[in-house]
Amino acid sequence: MNDTYVEYLLKEYRNKGAIIDTPLLLLYFIGKYDINRIKTFKRTIIYSEEEFLIICNLILKHFSKILTTPNILTEISNLSGQLPEKLKFYEKLKTEINILDEKYFPSKILCDNEKFSEFGLTDISIKFLANKEYLIITDDLPFVNFLENKKIPVMNWNHIKTMTFAH
Repeated sequence: MNDTYVEYLLKEYRNKGAIIDTPLLLLYFIGKYDINRIKTFKRTIIYSEEEFLIICNLILKHFSKILTTPNILTEISNLSGQLPEKLKFYEKLKTEINILDEKYFPSKILCDNEKFSEFGLTDISIKFLANKEYLIITDDLPFVNFLENKKIPVMNWNHIKTMTFAH
């Protein structure tokens, strides 16, 4: 995936919207809570403050809407529940969640997907939600490959941050 294709996807889905996979959305929420927490929280330690700023730019300025599922938000709640100061974090999360457009799919429908056993409820809910209408942004390479094979618009986080860091 080259810069031109990434730029095309960003432009193409600007007004349609994007779905941010759990780890990147968690990075956003943790950084909004306390940017210094990114490097000390075990679930975000692999990311940098620069990556937080990139995801902020995408979420707040680049797309007209950010979509999510209850599955993504439940994972974020469970993962962030490992923070020692989770009560304070949850208070901040309550206000930040308002920027998201949440869509629901019954789990029994998601489980019928042929790749459910491989990817689980959250990733399959993302696939259902995207359904070629929205861009998915993820750092999960096997999931990227699966979506590309299904012709579902997806962008690998590593391509975004490489492009952004290069400019």
